[in-house]
Amino acid sequence: MPHSNRSAVVFHEEVFLHWWGRKGYHHSALEQEKLRDELLSSGGVGHLIFVEHPHVISSGRHHSVTKAEIAHWKAHGVDYSPSSRGGKLTYHGPGQLVLYP
Repeated sequence: MPHSNRSAVVFHEEVFLHWWGRKGYHHSALEQEKLRDELLSSGGVGHLIFVEHPHVISSGRHHSVTKAEIAHWKAHGVDYSPSSRGGKLTYHGPGQLVLYP
């Protein structure tokens, strides 16, 4: 259970930290699903993943994207990856550190 320590929140649970460097969005999502499944089946410790993605736009499961939009992004060097998560459109790219719980 967390408690406040002025400017920080302290957890009394173990969390395994992962540094994945630069990894494609789709591949990262598959690895995250594996970690989630292992955690749910074993009741093990939590995970926090640090990763940087190449240029990519992802869309949530309730957001439609047209073929013309995908073609426009690809023409500008940006991949597209649909996501099973919520949300609309999200851009990730080099130099942006992304953390996934």
